[in-house]
Amino acid sequence: MIGRCQLAVAAPLVAWLLSASCASPRRPPCRPFWTCIGPANPQPKIHLPPSPTTLRLVLAPAVADAFQVRRDPILRTEVTGWRGTLTRGFESGPGARFASPAAGAPADLVLEITAASVDLQTIEVAHQNVVLSARVDLTYSARLLDARGQELHATTASIRRLARWTHDPTPSVESAVAAMYEAIARECFVHLPR
Repeated sequence: MIGRCQLAVAAPLVAWLLSASCASPRRPPCRPFWTCIGPANPQPKIHLPPSPTTLRLVLAPAVADAFQVRRDPILRTEVTGWRGTLTRGFESGPGARFASPAAGAPADLVLEITAASVDLQTIEVAHQNVVLSARVDLTYSARLLDARGQELHATTASIRRLARWTHDPTPSVESAVAAMYEAIARECFVHLPR
C-alpha cells in the first residue's frame, strides 16, 4: 500500500515521465528522462522605425537544427527545430522592421548568425532529483554584412533566463531568443542610415 507521503514524492516524478515521453504541439516526442526543447515562436520587441532597406537572415551551417546537451548531471536536453526557432524570431523581430528581398534577389543587408546554441543547467533540485528551477543559457555570434559582403558589425554574447520548472523550458528559450534579437538590433541596426 502506498502512503500519502510516498505518493506526494512520486507524483512529480510520474508527471515528469509522462510529460517527457508524450508528444505535444509545442514539443516533439522525447526519450525518457530527457528534457525536450522543440520548435518555438519568439516575439522580439524591436524598437526601430520601418525601413525600405532589404534584410535577409542567413544561418551558418554550424548552427545545427537538432542537437543534444549533456553537461548537466540531471538535465539531459534534446533540442529540435532550432533553425526554425531562430528564423521565426528573426521574422517577427528585425525582419519585420525591414523590407524583404525578392526571391533570388540580393539583399541590401544580411544578418548572419554564425553560432547559436542553448544549454540548460539545474539551479534548484528537490528530493529524488526533481528539478524545481533551471537556467537557460543562449550563446550566439552574429554579424551584419552589406550587399557586397563587407562586415559592418559583429557581436558575440550570452543571454541567460531562469526557468521555473514546468517540464517545458520552451517559454524560457523563446524569451532568450527574443532577447538575442533585441540585443542584435540595438548593436547592429540602431546606427544604420535609414
